[in-house]
Amino acid sequence: MFLAIKSVYARLLYPLGDPATGDSKLEDTTLLDSYQDETAAKQIKYESTNATKGELVVESTLRSVKKFQVIPPAIGTDKAKAYKSIRNRVETFLFPSSGRASWDQILDAAGSRGLMIWAEPGTLDRMKEVLLTAGEWREQAGQVLKPPFEEVTAVSIEYTRDAKTGRITTTDIKPFHGDTLYVTEDAKPPRKISHTDAFTSDAMVLVFQLKDSTGKNKEGKPYRIANHIDIKHGFLPSATPSHRTLKIGVVPPDAKVKWTADGTDPANNGVAYPAKGVDVKEGATVKVYAEKASVHAEQTITVPKEDAGDDGDKKVLLDPTKPATLAGKALQEMALVSRMNVHGFLSKLPAGATLVGPRAKIVKAETDNRVAISWDNKTRLTADRLMKAYEFLDHELADAEWELEASSLVFPTGKALIERQKDLSLKIAPGLITQ
Repeated sequence: MFLAIKSVYARLLYPLGDPATGDSKLEDTTLLDSYQDETAAKQIKYESTNATKGELVVESTLRSVKKFQVIPPAIGTDKAKAYKSIRNRVETFLFPSSGRASWDQILDAAGSRGLMIWAEPGTLDRMKEVLLTAGEWREQAGQVLKPPFEEVTAVSIEYTRDAKTGRITTTDIKPFHGDTLYVTEDAKPPRKISHTDAFTSDAMVLVFQLKDSTGKNKEGKPYRIANHIDIKHGFLPSATPSHRTLKIGVVPPDAKVKWTADGTDPANNGVAYPAKGVDVKEGATVKVYAEKASVHAEQTITVPKEDAGDDGDKKVLLDPTKPATLAGKALQEMALVSRMNVHGFLSKLPAGATLVGPRAKIVKAETDNRVAISWDNKTRLTADRLMKAYEFLDHELADAEWELEASSLVFPTGKALIERQKDLSLKIAPGLITQ
């Protein structure tokens, strides 16, 4: 075929584009009589005895007028650099003004527009893969995007939730394409916070919005953290026969709690839950509704019959009118080993309650000094008497912690013991109570 072209035509026509108008027109050039030997890096004169080299003569002619470019496969770390010249033409002449097009559209334009340099088959496909891998082009919804890209702000947040308080604390905040972070807590107005510091909040719904102060990047979607409410419950003895005291705990602790025991909806008909708990009849169904800000939780609780203790112990029926004795082991479980705990315990004991064989002790950990006063098991002291004992001990060893032990604690009535359990939200093992 080349021989036929050579014998008939003296010049080679090829399409060339006008950069000013983008229009294509035919240009002509003299067909060379040699070709480039890539291995030897020199021009070799064409011989009619080797007609298979005619294609290389056409290629060399087009290369001489900068219409054809040979781009070897890219190697090294910066592979995109090898495609710089042809990439510039593709981005300048083949992409539409939107900066995005399907790859088929790009290939069609490369074959039809005179402004495009020709290359070996597969060159454009290889270039596309290299640029996408390097992040210099992007692919989205079946289209290829060239820079500059329309960046969108975003923020990624890792956080923890405290199981006791429900408090949210961020552990890692990663901003993308923005530098100013705002947070909205429930219905409060947004406020600016640092993305480099841990952020703590008791809110139920947190909305983080990242913005670009330069205005260069578009504002993206916010990052939302939805907190939740945990409802827990337990049962304590009641002074009313065939009843139990229902204790409800919620996280966060400041969530408002309402309840009903008549089957109605607690959200609309419930009454506020008291801290001491509520006395409900065995077998009753209690509905609980807790809410904080825009978040709520519900739970339905069936009150079991107190056939036996939760640990399988034999049930102890307390007579509300008779004195009840609490074994000293129960006091050990109350952690009476600090000034705050001991003072709080004594100040809330009901009138008429006495400690049998008490031992009041103060300890200064820094110096390991200890001072104590002990009484035998025939001695019964009220809370007032023991508070005076600690006042005396404080004079002997200042700034020390208090500790308290006793052989037993006698309540004036079974009802007083039951009420004490409610106050402490503490269920005492039946085996530690006698009457």
